[in-house]
Amino acid sequence: MFLSDCARVDTSNQLGTFNCEFCDKKFTKQSTLKTDVHVHTGESQFSCKVCGKTFRDSSNLNQHMLVHSSDRPFSCEVCHKKFARSCDLQRHMRVHTGEHLFSCYVCNQKFTQSNDLKRHILLHTGEHPFVCDVCDKRFTRSCHLKEHMRTHTGERPYTCEVCSKTFTVLSHLKEHSLIHKGEQPFSCSVCSKKFTHSSHVKRHLLIHTGERPFTCEVCCKKFTMLSNLKRHMLIHAGQHEPERRFSCLLCNKKFARPSQLKSHMYIHTGEKPFCCELCNKKFTRSSDLKCHMRTHTGERPFSCEVCNKKFATPANLETHMYFHTAEQPFVCEVCSKKFATPSHLKAHLHFHTDDQPFICEICSKKFTTSAHLKSHMQIHAGERERPLGCELCNKKFRKSFDLKCHMRSHTGERPFCCEVCNKKFTMSSHLKEHVRFHTGEQPFICEVCSKTFTRSSQLKPHMRLHTGERPFICEVCNKKFTTLTHLKAHMRFHTGEQPFNCEDCSKTFTNSSNLKRHMLVHTGERPFSCEVCKKRFSQSLQLQYHMFIHTAA
Repeated sequence: MFLSDCARVDTSNQLGTFNCEFCDKKFTKQSTLKTDVHVHTGESQFSCKVCGKTFRDSSNLNQHMLVHSSDRPFSCEVCHKKFARSCDLQRHMRVHTGEHLFSCYVCNQKFTQSNDLKRHILLHTGEHPFVCDVCDKRFTRSCHLKEHMRTHTGERPYTCEVCSKTFTVLSHLKEHSLIHKGEQPFSCSVCSKKFTHSSHVKRHLLIHTGERPFTCEVCCKKFTMLSNLKRHMLIHAGQHEPERRFSCLLCNKKFARPSQLKSHMYIHTGEKPFCCELCNKKFTRSSDLKCHMRTHTGERPFSCEVCNKKFATPANLETHMYFHTAEQPFVCEVCSKKFATPSHLKAHLHFHTDDQPFICEICSKKFTTSAHLKSHMQIHAGERERPLGCELCNKKFRKSFDLKCHMRSHTGERPFCCEVCNKKFTMSSHLKEHVRFHTGEQPFICEVCSKTFTRSSQLKPHMRLHTGERPFICEVCNKKFTTLTHLKAHMRFHTGEQPFNCEDCSKTFTNSSNLKRHMLVHTGERPFSCEVCKKRFSQSLQLQYHMFIHTAA
């Protein structure tokens, strides 16, 4: 198509006007019309010799060339940042002056640049004019579409000169470079915490203000981050997870984002590029290293608004909030049991499938969850992986939570109270198990004899009665036991240890059950009653002997 086909001179006007037949816009100069025609045809005549980027007119190319040039003659008097063009400096100065010249006519939000206002208007109109040819995803800006296309092509044109890490967009490279420089130019006005990016400061400030600007239109639940709202919306859409389009070539596992796939590949390669400078522990992801560092600093920046309990990660806080809301949106399709998190549901499903995908490399024992495998590995690791010691009895623990629970055995603290009988417990899990005695619930069933139990830990040793398995062996006499507690109690016969003391007569016992039985002598309590003659006994064995009198008669 020739320019003469698109433009015509309006002879009725002495100045002459050039009309575009695509959009009926009018121009006083033919060169301006020519530029407008290129917008419609997509033609780009001017190309950068350095990077190959194309432009519709020479002025845009000339401005672009300043990016490659080191010449930045315009300097900010406040922060000394330098710019290639005076107009860029003028726009930058609005950051310091706080001047917002452009206002949205819908919501009155103000902006420093007209381009920012134009992009903002699209939020109100809902317009997404730029469409991906591969997956039909739509965008408000052409640059976002261009960046998105790299997820399909795998192109990462921006490379870090220090560590050679590659990025899809220049802004991500700039943020990453601050890690090597150690520069954190943005600080929180409330607590002075520093950040590498301004968006991180904005997100952090929500912790202090308590603001949750993103609201679910279905259930009105509010969130601090848009990504959290999008993840929550999947619950209403009937999905538990986003579509997984990126597949691992080695094990065919699929992921929703290419970054997740990249992190997953470290499992196959064994690479752990992120190292803790304090303890030399290595991680596959920078986010895992960041969370790990809080175990050294003790930092818990995420606080519950209900009970003020603090957490090291937002995921832990989000899981904790379900205890207050009692929300359990993830439902098992087999038994309809509900869970607060998708990870808990995923772990639960292994019980239906008998799948135990996590295998110990040392003893080949299998587990349904990675957490159970990690706990098991402590047996092999011994004291090396137990850095936290109790100051009173020198017992060592791997996690601060375990040490905290243990300390209650010394302090006598029992913060969890039963609402039925007011009995108190050191741990919430113990209270949960106790409540089943009141409700009569016994959710764990033996598949062989159908006997039911209130706890899974009771079912596991019971199963050994059917299998004959006795995995715990005494090193002194080679006697075997079905549970570790029975082995520990047995070992006291060899060592002569009697750690359980009666407070009334100072008599000592090898186990707590013998002490409890002995205490009935002092209290006079007789909890076991004969249903025939109502005679009472202090021990169940005495009642059993007594019952022979009635059965013999």
